[in-house]
Amino acid sequence: MTAKNVSQDDMYYVPGIQEIYNTVLLAIGREPSTNALNLEAADVRLSDATAKILVNEADQTSAKHIYAVGDCADGRSELAPLAVSLAIVFYNRLNTKN
Repeated sequence: MTAKNVSQDDMYYVPGIQEIYNTVLLAIGREPSTNALNLEAADVRLSDATAKILVNEADQTSAKHIYAVGDCADGRSELAPLAVSLAIVFYNRLNTKN
């Protein structure tokens, strides 16, 4: 997709060739809502830069018995479908006898 100024007469669609839009929606600037959780009381550390929960490669927080998955975890993608998938993987990891 290429962005350019177009008039309403310029809008058209040819499959496989080009798409021109007069409006593009872009969502940025997500901010975590971790403050209300009082994570400091549980010794869970937050990133100073993002206020997201710091985790290791196994999704474990600084409090070894607390885990965080999804977009509340620092360094993780902010996509809801991915967060759901990560939660399922995490659940399976905790409930698999290996």
